[in-house]
Amino acid sequence: MREFRFQPPPLAPTPELRWVLRRAFGPPGDDGAPGEPTAAVDLALKLDLAARIATRTPPERLGRDVGLDGARRLGLAQLGARARSRRAALARAEILRAASAPEIPLVWLKHSALAVAGLIVEGARDTSDVDVLVPPERAASLQERLVAQGFTP
Repeated sequence: MREFRFQPPPLAPTPELRWVLRRAFGPPGDDGAPGEPTAAVDLALKLDLAARIATRTPPERLGRDVGLDGARRLGLAQLGARARSRRAALARAEILRAASAPEIPLVWLKHSALAVAGLIVEGARDTSDVDVLVPPERAASLQERLVAQGFTP
């Protein structure tokens, strides 16, 4: 058996970790104390699950679980993710416009694929870029058109 190249750090199953994972991936009505609320919020932010938790959990429930400041921090993460998702949607529209003119086939990847397919709620997942796949022989043409529209290579 090949050795796994990445060695994740040991992670103890603390009450904070259990709360983060339940709120991010568990059933909506799942009850459970977060342990130390500030540590739970810090962990949610560190694991990039804060926006997902804020999207899936009503604000009043977050307030009960992690206090008003914790709920505010999770909500701000969600607002930031929503803004970046909207920025990515605008970039996708520009890319699609550039690809449509010369009829360059493209396939959205990762966050963009999930968003275009309607499989994610805006603001539930963070994004920092738009990934697209085009035929190698058409990539230069698409890049030229995007640069002409103001994109930076």
